Amino acid sequence: MSDDNAGAAAGSAAPAQAIEAPHADVAGGSSLDPAPSQSRRLGLIALALGVAAGVSCLLLLVPPWNSRIGVSVTVALALAGAMCAVVALERGGKSIVAICAVVVALVIGVVTTAAALPPPDLYAHVYGYADDPGPVPDCPTPSDPPDGTDPGFWEGAFYATDLGAQGGSSAPLPFETKVSMSQAATQLPAMSMTVGRPVDATQAAADASVPPPEQGVYLAVAVTYADPGEQAFSCGFSPAFPSSWWLSDAGEEFELATVSIPDFPTLEDGGIADPTGDSLVYYDIFDVSPAAAAGGSYYTVLLTPEASQQFVSWGADG
Repeated sequence: MSDDNAGAAAGSAAPAQAIEAPHADVAGGSSLDPAPSQSRRLGLIALALGVAAGVSCLLLLVPPWNSRIGVSVTVALALAGAMCAVVALERGGKSIVAICAVVVALVIGVVTTAAALPPPDLYAHVYGYADDPGPVPDCPTPSDPPDGTDPGFWEGAFYATDLGAQGGSSAPLPFETKVSMSQAATQLPAMSMTVGRPVDATQAAADASVPPPEQGVYLAVAVTYADPGEQAFSCGFSPAFPSSWWLSDAGEEFELATVSIPDFPTLEDGGIADPTGDSLVYYDIFDVSPAAAAGGSYYTVLLTPEASQQFVSWGADG
């Protein structure tokens, strides 16, 4: 082979154009940047952390995991997932996986943080005071109920404190006189009791289509309990309201009538309770004769700590 042929062969073996090497950037990296794949991996990690935080949040419903540790782990997983998702977005990936991971992690973080915080005291925020029960009261031990006395009634029984000679039915107190009462079983001050002047409720009953009184007159007497004893009620005192009667000037006795007249709510109707809980007003209604309605007295029977009956009455001629 001649030298010319050899040169031609050598020339034909040479490429028509040299293959250019990849361009290097300023930082020395290649134009084949692996950032998108890294962003996708971070997005997947963030999504996995968000799902783990969601599972941990659901596990907070289970008592063993519903603790400070469970809440802390859930919050940490949610924050880690959110951070990974944000980094993935900053690296330019902005993939659906990364965006979903951000949303899931943020939702789980907010829900878990809300679950970790104690519930607000609405009473403190709305009414300006904390729902603090205060110190535990020093409750005396109730005395044993007397023989033949129902234990439940004994715990709610009360009597007129220091009433003296005015406690007998033969010496009625003037209407509207306030009498201090104490719990019979503990002798703790319980409340006050006031009896108002009687009101003829016959017409009000007729207007409300209530059956007419058999004796001729419906007499309504307002009874007010107020000034509750803080210690007695804190110790569980619940009044057992006593029975009452109307006694005419002639000595005729009338029992309570079982009627419900508008504007005269009885104890069975619920009475009229003060919103603060400091007083209760109800009406005792008696079916009496016209002569008894013209004059008489209201009386009730209380129970003293010695388990003796205490007659207390209110009348016009006190």
